[in-house]
Amino acid sequence: MPGATTIDELLCHIGIEGRPSPDGGGLRAVHRAFLTHIAYDGITAQLGEHAPLDPEALIARTLATGRGGYCFEINTILLTLLEGLGFAMERRQGIVGARDAFAEGQPTNHLALVATTAEGDLYICDAGWGEGPLDPVPLAAGTVAAGPLTWTLEP
Repeated sequence: MPGATTIDELLCHIGIEGRPSPDGGGLRAVHRAFLTHIAYDGITAQLGEHAPLDPEALIARTLATGRGGYCFEINTILLTLLEGLGFAMERRQGIVGARDAFAEGQPTNHLALVATTAEGDLYICDAGWGEGPLDPVPLAAGTVAAGPLTWTLEP
């Protein structure tokens, strides 16, 4: 796991001074700042630069070039940052595709994250969707709206 200096460099890169608390407010602040300062991109795949998902190497590339990467890369960086701030984190496999893709047995092709706050609340965090929500989404059944867009979690 990267050290405190690397976490502080990432926070500075996304425009946050100091270390947010590992609560709901801190999670929203970090998630929104991360998504608005680090770009999702698929350039790595297009350039054939596939490499192991080494958090330190990915963070170094992001700090040097501003490139966030595709879902597995950018969400590895986000996971590392949030863990460094004290959030309990889990990786989750997903499918970006048709609604019935999982039922049809299609393979997973996406990495999303689940963060647990100090209060024990669960949130989906995803910087690697390209058009996903700017704020973390509560991991609970229901619809979340952000401007004209909505996301619905079903039980």
